[in-house]
Amino acid sequence: MSDDPSKTKVKDNLKQRSTWIRLIYMVILAVAWQVAEIVFAVVVVLQFLFKLVTGKPIDHLVTFARALADYMAQIVRFETFASEDLAFPFEPWPTAASADAAPPAENQPAKPKRKAPTRSQTPKTRPAEDA
Repeated sequence: MSDDPSKTKVKDNLKQRSTWIRLIYMVILAVAWQVAEIVFAVVVVLQFLFKLVTGKPIDHLVTFARALADYMAQIVRFETFASEDLAFPFEPWPTAASADAAPPAENQPAKPKRKAPTRSQTPKTRPAEDA
């Protein structure tokens, strides 16, 4: 009596060392996410209080917040298997994108935001799966 091919494949998948190593990275990055959430909350409170007192946010904190947002996005992409790229502390801390790094201009009205596309309008960017 031969083994069922699907059971054999599952057994092979369970034995893949790379998957178990990824689990370790996922746990570490999940803890990093929790720390990042606390840092995010502190940044939000500081920026709000500074805006109340001075009338403008702290420019350096705006830049840091952009890098923090990029970092948190990296974690999400890795945790959801959307990327194989690790995040800090396994890679350098992200820098804010050069286009976004400039502090907000003072006394300029905020630009209206575009609505996010609906699911049917979002292009499919999922990579081709291996056969």
